[in-house]
Amino acid sequence: MNEVKVRILPLKGIGGVGNAGDVVTMSAADAEMYVRDGFVEVVPDPTPLPSASPQMEERHLEGEDHAIMKPQAKRAKRK
Repeated sequence: MNEVKVRILPLKGIGGVGNAGDVVTMSAADAEMYVRDGFVEVVPDPTPLPSASPQMEERHLEGEDHAIMKPQAKRAKRK
């Protein structure tokens, strides 16, 4: 069966499936019916991002020096 990701539109809800704003998967036939009735919109599949180049990974792994910053006390304790 062909599954499709859809987002339920605002002020809409589908009992047993989800509420407004939810992203759910459903069969292509059900999705087509709900799109036609105005309850959902199809979420496009995200295109895979190209992986970082090996040079960038090497530069990141070389051991960049990061200083750890600690907050100062707002008030000094009186003795």
